[in-house]
Amino acid sequence: MSDAEHLSAEPRSKTGSIAARRLRQNAQIPGNVYGHGEGSVAIAAPRDRIDHLVHGGHHIVQLELEGETQQTLLREVQWDAFGQEVLHFDLQRVSSEEKIQLEVPVVTTGEAPGVVNGGLLDVPLHSLEIECPAGQVPDQITVNINQLKIGDGIQVRDLNLPEGVSTTANPDDTVVHVLSPKEMASAEDIEDVVDMAVEPELIRKDEGDEEAAAKADDSND
Repeated sequence: MSDAEHLSAEPRSKTGSIAARRLRQNAQIPGNVYGHGEGSVAIAAPRDRIDHLVHGGHHIVQLELEGETQQTLLREVQWDAFGQEVLHFDLQRVSSEEKIQLEVPVVTTGEAPGVVNGGLLDVPLHSLEIECPAGQVPDQITVNINQLKIGDGIQVRDLNLPEGVSTTANPDDTVVHVLSPKEMASAEDIEDVVDMAVEPELIRKDEGDEEAAAKADDSND
């Protein structure tokens, strides 16, 4: 089960793109907390704490706001145009028994005999949509690959999910499988064709990125 992280935040009275930009310049990230029949509250929290929550894959957050602690779910994060900096975050109030839906990462463990014998481990499903009580959110779904030979695979239906956790994913979806050398060659040929068909595109930051961020702040606040 995922351990709840603590986050201290302050209410913010000023909203909109200009106020949000000033917060970010002072290492604060604007956000909102909502849910459980209570109104949405505009808040701000330290950038380093938000980065820790996001990059650490934490889901359940004990929000400390104006002397009170609220259990919340980190529901949504908005990024800049380059996907590097968090612009805004949303927290949803939840109770421990309340069932919630969210995505958690899929992590493999062990060593597949098929890989030792020349195969390639392919993991098409890197995250899994699950449903469970907020107090039982797992950090990740662990998949043991010790028995996988060349040509073997594990589907969603084969997963050993923690108690109280179910998934809304298609049971026939492949989570992980071991490709044969022939399949590996075919996959490489397809990649070569795709690479030849796609022309490189220069990505640059311009005033449009600032305008997009400003519109995002206005829509979130």
